[in-house]
Amino acid sequence: MAMATSRCQGRRIAASFFSPITIRHSLASSEESAFSGVRSISTQIVRNRMKSVKNIQKITKAMKMVAASKLRAIQTKAENSRGLWQPFTALLGDLPSVEVKKNVAVTISSDKGLCGGINSTAVKISRGLHKLNFGGPETECKYVILGEKAKAQLIRDSKKDIELSITELQKNPLNYSQVAMLADDILKNVEYDALRIVYSKFQSVVSFIPSVSTVLSPEVVEREAEAGGKLAELDLYEVEGGEAKSEVLQNLTEFQFSCVMFNAVLENACSEQGARMSAMDSSSRNAGEMLDRLTLTYNRFEVNGKRLVYLDNAATSQKPAAVVDALRNYYELYNSNVHRGIHYLSAKATDEYELARQKVSNFINASESREIVFTRNATEAINLVAYSWGLSNLKEGDEVILTIAEHHSAIVPWQFVAQKTGAVLKFVNLGEDEVPDVGKLREMISKRAKLVVVHHVSNVLASVLPIDQVVSWAHDVGAKVLVDACQSVPHMVVDVRSLDTDFLVASSHKMCGPTGIGFLYGKSELLSSMPPFLGGGEMIADVYLDHSTYAELPSKFEAGTPAIGEAIGLGTAIDYLSAIGMQKIHEYEVELANYLYDRLSSVPSVRVYGPKPSRSVTRAALCSFNVEDVHPTDIATFLDQQHGVAIRSGHHCAQPLHRYLGVNSSARASLHFYNTKEDVDDFIISLYDTINFFASFK
Repeated sequence: MAMATSRCQGRRIAASFFSPITIRHSLASSEESAFSGVRSISTQIVRNRMKSVKNIQKITKAMKMVAASKLRAIQTKAENSRGLWQPFTALLGDLPSVEVKKNVAVTISSDKGLCGGINSTAVKISRGLHKLNFGGPETECKYVILGEKAKAQLIRDSKKDIELSITELQKNPLNYSQVAMLADDILKNVEYDALRIVYSKFQSVVSFIPSVSTVLSPEVVEREAEAGGKLAELDLYEVEGGEAKSEVLQNLTEFQFSCVMFNAVLENACSEQGARMSAMDSSSRNAGEMLDRLTLTYNRFEVNGKRLVYLDNAATSQKPAAVVDALRNYYELYNSNVHRGIHYLSAKATDEYELARQKVSNFINASESREIVFTRNATEAINLVAYSWGLSNLKEGDEVILTIAEHHSAIVPWQFVAQKTGAVLKFVNLGEDEVPDVGKLREMISKRAKLVVVHHVSNVLASVLPIDQVVSWAHDVGAKVLVDACQSVPHMVVDVRSLDTDFLVASSHKMCGPTGIGFLYGKSELLSSMPPFLGGGEMIADVYLDHSTYAELPSKFEAGTPAIGEAIGLGTAIDYLSAIGMQKIHEYEVELANYLYDRLSSVPSVRVYGPKPSRSVTRAALCSFNVEDVHPTDIATFLDQQHGVAIRSGHHCAQPLHRYLGVNSSARASLHFYNTKEDVDDFIISLYDTINFFASFK
């Protein structure tokens, strides 16, 4: 089930990412030939087909929601049922040391449904138990079957071993009274030493765990106790009234078996509903993929009459349809403020908002979600650290170490702090390979250094710095480290605990999320010691006329109404990226980055900035460049208006770096995982045409 979902998601990477913008798909030759027929048929036929597919999509989405509702209801019952039987597991459910001759596999399945994988797995486990030799050649294993699905499979080759078969169940899942009656029938009609209940334990919507729970007969328990075996001694249980211990054991066995079987039925039902959700989700996505392909045939997005080639991802990324849907769902279905109301809408909005924070925390592997502070953007996150930590911890003569390749947002706030505190900003220049000189950086981190502010990936040079080493050098002298990860978090695995950085900032809109929100990661002990950055609602504990006390993390840094929908959209974007896999994204983009660099650097009159990729040097998937005697803004304008290619021109918020390189500005092509080599080829062809056009005026 999980594998099927993963494969489907893999097909979605290129097929239906953009909304509303649609990027051209790289279709295999077989797909091209398949769709050539589509292009030749009438528009009305395509419209009718799209209408039919949309109806299928609506139905499957509705069925998914029904399954989700049932799953939650059953899940609650399953969670509540576990406590009924677990206390007696040591007595009735452990592996005995005495001989067990008669084993009965009680196989839990369903009468109908889309859950073949779940039912067939239970059958396989039961067959495995049947083949096991539990205690020698005299042992045997029989079947008791619950549900038509298991019966249909086992009756083919194991009919003689089926002791009892119960089908045509009235409810799914059964209630406890029904299960207790079934359990009583089994105990009365089946001889056993051990009942092995085989079922599928719910793990998640896309996974389940094949499980076996054991209930021993009273006779085995008594023999085990007499033999001094490892099961709990019967003498530890006091019997009140006139019942003999054998009678108590019999009653306890009946109760235990009915409780275990009830829980197994519920767990199995949860797994079935999860499978239905997954199946309906896959069907809905397949319908969406078909819609995308049909829409692509007649509604290809164009810019100035040309196919759009979007290569400005370092400025902002395009948004998956799921993110747009998440924003719309918030505003349509549970629009409310967070942390303030007790009504349903507020509770729902608060849950989703805090779930988004947890998703961010998990995405960068923070120790706890309270180490994540939502901000308007990465710029505000850096300013928060500058004004809250910087003004409180820096004094005259203290040094803040930066590189000349930093974004303006990582420089200007520290200039403000330096002016107020007398701290000194020191900058590391580039080395020979046009990468910040890491050796010089290490030399600069002296005992006077209190903070190192450094990018992970340069938005101009595409260089990747060894953050773990920088953090180690800084911590050796007691300095803190702030990492600008805006160009790394969307493109590679970033683990803040592995890096051991003190602060890290990133921006939602570069990682396929909405604009207007970013986040600050900070170690909890540092954030706890910092004063609030802004004052107002929700960041307080108590307000008096002469003073106020402040809320705990992260609330004390989130004054006022936050960007609720945007946070939820960011969480959805993280789900999207995680489903694809950040390591897969990184590996693909490294290949794409090398291809872009090789193609671009081979163009005459083009100067590409930053390191040359090699086995030991990894470039990010962007290239800043200049063309001899042509202004970068002219290049970007011509590419857009004549070829539909979107790139960036300007100083990219890195004027000090451009001055160091001896230019005022540059052009920049930057990729994301939804770009292809075909996009790069179109860009290079268009660039040749652009260069030839301007050369004609010389």
